[in-house]
Amino acid sequence: MLESLMSRVWSLLSGPRWWLIPTLSFVALSAVNFSFFADALFYRYDGTFILTMAIEQKKWMAAGIDFSLNSLEGIGDIWIPTATSLIPGFVLGNLLGNDHWMPVIACFVFALEFFVSTLVLGWSVGAGRVTRLSAAVIGAIFTLPYFVPTLVAWRVWGNPHFMTAIAANSLTLCAFLAIGRTRLTRDIALISAMLVLLSYLILSQPVRAAIASVMLAWFGTAALLGAEGTDERLRKLIAAGLIIAILGIAFGGYALGLFYYARTTYFWNDIASFPVDWTQQSFLISESRVGGPFVWAACLVGAAIAAWREHGRLRLLALSFLLFVAAQQAAFLAAQLGHVTWSGPPTAYIDMFTLPLYALFGAYLLVGWWAECRSRSRWVVLALVLLPWGSALALHRPYSSLIFHQQNPFLWPPRETSITRLLQNEIGLTEGNPFRGRVANIAGTNFEPQYAWVPFISQHDFDAAVSLYTGNDHRYYGLWYFRIPTLIEDNQFSSPFFHVVNSRLLTSSSQKHVRQLTTITRFEPRILAMLGVRFVITDRPLPGYTPKATLVVVPDHPDTWTLFLYELPDVNTAGYWATRPMQVDTTRGAMLWMANQTSAADATVYEPLGVPLVPGTASQLRVFRDRLVVEAESPGTSLLVLPVEFSHCFDVRILDSPDARFVRANINQGALLFSGRLRAELQYRYQPWHFACRLRDIDDARRLNLSEVGWPQ
Repeated sequence: MLESLMSRVWSLLSGPRWWLIPTLSFVALSAVNFSFFADALFYRYDGTFILTMAIEQKKWMAAGIDFSLNSLEGIGDIWIPTATSLIPGFVLGNLLGNDHWMPVIACFVFALEFFVSTLVLGWSVGAGRVTRLSAAVIGAIFTLPYFVPTLVAWRVWGNPHFMTAIAANSLTLCAFLAIGRTRLTRDIALISAMLVLLSYLILSQPVRAAIASVMLAWFGTAALLGAEGTDERLRKLIAAGLIIAILGIAFGGYALGLFYYARTTYFWNDIASFPVDWTQQSFLISESRVGGPFVWAACLVGAAIAAWREHGRLRLLALSFLLFVAAQQAAFLAAQLGHVTWSGPPTAYIDMFTLPLYALFGAYLLVGWWAECRSRSRWVVLALVLLPWGSALALHRPYSSLIFHQQNPFLWPPRETSITRLLQNEIGLTEGNPFRGRVANIAGTNFEPQYAWVPFISQHDFDAAVSLYTGNDHRYYGLWYFRIPTLIEDNQFSSPFFHVVNSRLLTSSSQKHVRQLTTITRFEPRILAMLGVRFVITDRPLPGYTPKATLVVVPDHPDTWTLFLYELPDVNTAGYWATRPMQVDTTRGAMLWMANQTSAADATVYEPLGVPLVPGTASQLRVFRDRLVVEAESPGTSLLVLPVEFSHCFDVRILDSPDARFVRANINQGALLFSGRLRAELQYRYQPWHFACRLRDIDDARRLNLSEVGWPQ
């Protein structure tokens, strides 16, 4: 019996279905390991943040493929452009409605995406079965949490959904490599597949799509130059031109509006910059265990051996991969020698999309160069079935280790505390109910004085300590998870007008910011109340105010480790009535008015209103998943200034008061000018066929001299 079973297994490993047993083994291993490591699958802040977004977008982002209004962050702005509702891992993970198992299912799907796409990539470049199977298995096991901590590339551990983008990118490259090699009808099918994959990537993860384009352009050019004949080269060139043209027409304006209307466009000098060095070329070097650089070097050695020994597409891929890494390293070394600093996202994101190639050539070094013959390949395939199960010997409970907990204090799911419980009761969002205010956290500003110039670092490290002891950071995801809206945003595409409010009025000119996260360091009750902030969290008492609640973070040190929650009076939660607005022509004029506490004006506008204004008698702002509803009454004509970000991307439906208008007020607030009774629906929409609105926001920024706003005197 045993001999018969082994014979059948041996036959399978050697036959046309050789991949079946290794794939089933990989699937089973993924299920076992990820289930065991359920609370440590998404690393540190990035991981907990994206899990929170997956939960909250399901509840609060409008259904469809557009990015709608995010009422949980800022004063209402576009969601961070990662559509978790279009990412299979999160879609399937959310089906259970269980926050504990959602990361397990999501990570399981991400692992399969990498595994399958790497197998296909290896096949498309002519790699042997042993090489491509080894690449699929080893690449996944090294980068995803089969071990905790993972063996390399902790950035991917924190953001395993990047595997979806990496897989889509790999399959796109596979399709392009195949164009021009067979009949024309197949080329049409391949071009269609590429358009579907790239459109999906643009719609679901537009930032990753932009970064991936660098890798695709490099290796696509290599495929053009390495084509086997003129006909293949011409067909590839035509295909590339068609794809670029179609995607440009379909998504060009959409991408321009999304990327251009951001704080980095107008206020690059406000963003903290850090020195560039050669290790930032790859996450395998910069964000791995001690062995990471050796893994990186081994993969390059494998590519060099493949370039020397192999031929055809595999040799072409090895050469272009080596040149790709060399070009990056040359740029990084030049930048390091020139003492260049950088304020943008980690440039290793570009290299991240070659992760399957690192896996492919690492596998080639390990087994590919010697084990592709029939007599050896089945033994290697059998080893790839059995050896990964050795990771089961390393299974443990990560949070039983204090060191791991200190390194990864941002727990999933976030824990409820006395402060989050109070805030959820007081201002937590419930669909269809009135908006009741938001919270701002300025705690931790002075936690690490060496980072006074970029207080985000000090606050983030403070949050890590708070989360370590309480299970909740009380600033970002720990509040959003409980549907508590915050003035703070985590979104590199948030409104640059909002950045003016935050940087000029709620921090100081000596403090730098980071590209995607809001930093607030000053307690300015008048401005905070104007923006709808009803509660403020601090780490020290505020003179003249009595805390509504306190939370002792470290019982042994209550004098230095206590959070204070304060409630502000007279907060603008349903809009405030402006009867003496001042007309200004630039954002600077509005900023100076907001900074001036003695002005007789009670708002600023950018156009003549032409009518005398009176206070209204009632107003209410209700929050829905896909819209805001404003109801108000006035005995005459009134201007209601809302605690909501102004944008032309609001589709405004006026159900009463037909002459009502939605206008910009102050720096970045929306306001409704109306007479009598008003019912207005404000629905924020941004999608490929509804993008001109953001271009009008860009035009406002130009017309109002946003980039020349300067600083208050």
